[in-house]
Amino acid sequence: MPPVVTERCYDPTHRSYSSDSTFDACQFRYHAQADMGVAFRPNARMIVGSTVDAAIMAALADEPPLDIEHDLRVRTWDAGLGLLDADIEKATRLYDLWDSQVRDTWPDVHSIQPEWHFEVAGVTHHVHPDVVFDDGGITDVKTSEKRLGERRVHEDVQLTTYAYGFRREFGETPRWVGLDGLIYANAPSEVQLEAKLLGRPVPGKPWYDRQRGTRGADTLLALEGDVRRREAARRFATNTGIWQTNGRARFPSECTDCPAIALCPTWVGHDTSKGVILVAA
Repeated sequence: MPPVVTERCYDPTHRSYSSDSTFDACQFRYHAQADMGVAFRPNARMIVGSTVDAAIMAALADEPPLDIEHDLRVRTWDAGLGLLDADIEKATRLYDLWDSQVRDTWPDVHSIQPEWHFEVAGVTHHVHPDVVFDDGGITDVKTSEKRLGERRVHEDVQLTTYAYGFRREFGETPRWVGLDGLIYANAPSEVQLEAKLLGRPVPGKPWYDRQRGTRGADTLLALEGDVRRREAARRFATNTGIWQTNGRARFPSECTDCPAIALCPTWVGHDTSKGVILVAA
C-alpha cells in the first residue's frame, strides 16, 4: 500500500500553489481570505472534483470504496449548497472512467498526496501532488466539463510547483509530469477521428484526456524568480495597506463569484448582495 497523507498542511504562514494563484489573480481577494476572515466558497463543480479525487485516492490506498453520494452530501452541506442528482451522476461516472480507463495505465504508485515542504525566498512552501510514481513521474488528476488546454501540461504552474518540490525532496527533477483529465463532455471531433484512424474505441461522454510533459532546470529557476517577485509584492502590500484589485476591466469573469466582492474597494456603491453586480441607484 502506498503511503497516504491523512492530514494536510494548513499553516497560514506557508505558501502554496492555491494561495499564490489567488494572490496573482487578485491581491485584495488574497488579503480578504488570509487576513479578513472571508472564507473560500467552493461551487458545485469544485465539490464534484474533490469527491472524485477522494474516491480515487481511497482506491489507490486500498481503502473501502468511498460512498460518493454521502461524500457529496457532506461537502455540499458544508458549502451551503444543495445536492443535485446530476452532480451524483457526474461524480460517479467520472470515477468509473478513471477506474476503467486510467487506473491500469499508470505505473506503480510510490505515494499518494505526499506533503513536501521547502523554502524559497525565505518563506516556507508546501505542495501535495496527487500521485507520485515509482518511475519518477508525477500526475495531477483534473475533472472538467471541457477539454484541457492543448499545451496545458507544458505550461501548468501547479505541475511546475510540484516538480520543484520533487527536486527539493529527491535531489532531481521528475522524469515526467502529467495531467489525467476526466472530462464530463463529449470528446472533440478530432479526438474521435484519431481513435477511428487508430482502430481504437471512439470515446464518448465522459472521456479521458491524457497529457504528459517534463520540467527542465530553467523552468524551475524561473519559478524561483516568480516567487521572489511575488514576495516583494506581498511585502509592499503588507507595509502600505495597498492591496491591488482587478479593477473593473476584467469583470465579470474575475469578480462575479468572488467571496470578497462585498468588501472590495473597487465595488463600493454597487449592489453585490446576490453575487450579481448592479450599479446602485
